[in-house]
Amino acid sequence: NCTPVEIGTVSLAAIDHLEGADRVIALDAVETGHPPGTVVRFELEESARGGASSLHDLGLPGVLSMLPPASRPRVVVLGVEPAEVRVGLGLSPVVADALPRLLAAVRRELEGRPEAGTGLHFTRKRNGVSSAFDDG
Repeated sequence: NCTPVEIGTVSLAAIDHLEGADRVIALDAVETGHPPGTVVRFELEESARGGASSLHDLGLPGVLSMLPPASRPRVVVLGVEPAEVRVGLGLSPVVADALPRLLAAVRRELEGRPEAGTGLHFTRKRNGVSSAFDDG
């Protein structure tokens, strides 16, 4: 059973959806240092879930840290490396071109086979985060 929820930039609004969920697949722009348009995947693990200094700074890891440990879901983040980060609603051409690969990664994740038939390269865990990236 999958329930899509659009949270936007107000991470605290996600708390009711996160509490008690078994698994969360979060989609976002993710700055990792890879070339723009690269699709990335990583698991947000317990050691990487920090709080925030203020509710205004609260991102997904901070919201998760507010939940009782037994109510925290497994979180996989699938994202696209942005060409640039600025205020606006449009996608750059390179990010728009990456959307079919991102959607394919979501399908594989839902099917429980994130590595199958992908261009994703999985890397070792570093600082509690395991990651993967594609070659575009």
